[in-house]
Order: sequence, then structure tokens, then C-alpha cells
Amino acid sequence: MTSVVRQRRHEVAGVRARPGAPGSVIATDAGVATVWAALAVVAILGVVLVGLDLGAAVAARHRAEAAADLAALAAAGEGAHGQRPACERARHIAEMTGGRLRRCVLLGWEAQVEVTVSRRLGLLGPTEAHGRARAGPALTQHPLPAGARSPAPQPLTGA
Repeated sequence: MTSVVRQRRHEVAGVRARPGAPGSVIATDAGVATVWAALAVVAILGVVLVGLDLGAAVAARHRAEAAADLAALAAAGEGAHGQRPACERARHIAEMTGGRLRRCVLLGWEAQVEVTVSRRLGLLGPTEAHGRARAGPALTQHPLPAGARSPAPQPLTGA
């Protein structure tokens, strides 16, 4: 009777009672650590890939904002020559910084631009980052009265 009780205890615990005995249980936890380690590696790699994609997306957004800043400054610098030359200069600067000019508007002396940067991310595929900027002269302590126009720029005379 004690051998039957001992055999039942071993079966419940998942240990083989007697090799080759009918009804014996062969369930050990050998190899479980390997499975858990493999799952942990897959999880860590997934987190790393998501982190890399997130970092690349943030970098693309920063690049788009920097390209928009530079394009707006270039457009504002060419604003005296009209909207077409100002926006052409902004387009050229945006392309040189890895972006594409989506919108360019010259309102008085202020240039407003939107730039898009395309980026291929590993998990998300191709995405676009957008940047907006505006540039123009700083406001003085005494702004112009309503309805007044600012004076036309004068050509520089140098020595």
C-alpha cells in the first residue's frame, strides 16, 4: 500500500514513478528556462525596435522643424523681392535640408512656411514629419498704427 501511495504522490508531482510502468507520468520542467529566456529576448528586442522607431520619428520631427525654421528665415530675407522669389528661396533651403516645402505665404514682412520630411521607419513604414515656422522683423516698442503700412526697404549703401 505504501508503494501505491508513493507512486500516486510522484504522479501528482509530475515525476515518473517507474520507468516503463503503465500509467506513469512523464512531465518534467526541463527546458522551461530556455523557453522563458527566448520569450524574454523577443520581448527585449521588441522594446528596442519600438524605441528605435520612436527615436527616428522624433529626429524626423526635429529635422522638419529645423528645415522650416531655416526656410522661413530665408523667405523673410527675400521678402523685399516679393512672394515668388521668397518662396523659391524657401523651397531651395527646405530641399537642401532634406525636406519638401508644402506651403509658403508672405504676409507683409512675415514669411510663413510648412515643411515635410519623409522618413522610413522600421515598424511603422514610411511616415512624414511636419514642421511649421514663421519669420519676419521683430516688433518694435511702438508698433505701427492700425491701417499704416511699413516703409519700403531702402537699398544698402556701403563704403
